[in-house]
Amino acid sequence: MIRNGFVSNSSSSSFIVWGAEVEAPDDWEDLDNLDSELEWMESCNGIYVGVPFHYIEDSETGAQFKKRAEDLVKKFFTEAKDFSVINEVKYD
Repeated sequence: MIRNGFVSNSSSSSFIVWGAEVEAPDDWEDLDNLDSELEWMESCNGIYVGVPFHYIEDSETGAQFKKRAEDLVKKFFTEAKDFSVINEVKYD
């Protein structure tokens, strides 16, 4: 059987974290040294960096998770501020 019609090979991935937008580091290899819970994605003005929500622990409240995520981001990016939910899609 031959398939007719539109076939797409594109894929996308979601980036959903509690985090902030910060300046990109001068040396991109520095991002390899981030804590394993932190994820990052390029943005128009630098990078988005934060902790994905699947890292919320069973005994942790939402406020506790946000505080822990903010502290972790600030450990590597002291200038981080204006934390929020960052929800972006990356198309490959």
